[in-house]
Amino acid sequence: MKLGANIEPYCEYCRHAEDLGNGEMICIKRGIVRRGYRCNKFKYDMTKRLPESRGAAVLPRFTESDFTLE
Repeated sequence: MKLGANIEPYCEYCRHAEDLGNGEMICIKRGIVRRGYRCNKFKYDMTKRLPESRGAAVLPRFTESDFTLE
């Protein structure tokens, strides 16, 4: 599994499943299942995973004097 060695094999990350909403997925192998369902047909789809947010970057405050030559 590229870039997904530590991903839990849940249907929400599987290439065989699509989101139906309300915590349910439609799987071409198993039919309608819950989002956290697992089966042995799991194939990781990296485009379905959202990376964890690291928070907003704190930018330094600049003044006009920072951009003038002396």
